[in-house]
Amino acid sequence: MARHAPTRHPPSADAPEPPRPFWQRNFFEHIIRNERELEAIRQYIANNPAMWDKDQLHPNAPVNKFNQTWKRNPR
Repeated sequence: MARHAPTRHPPSADAPEPPRPFWQRNFFEHIIRNERELEAIRQYIANNPAMWDKDQLHPNAPVNKFNQTWKRNPR
């Protein structure tokens, strides 16, 4: 199996600013090996937006270990 190098930035003929990295940090690929895994991923994608209000990085979330820096020191 060939592995392709990640794209460093999207192609653009008239980019107004220097290109930033396009690949997500801490992103990993996952090979879906069977129907059960595929269905679990589909459910996650379908249900994930409904969970945003409960996310620790939501703007209205109380201060926690994930948002304490920017919640306590807003710019």
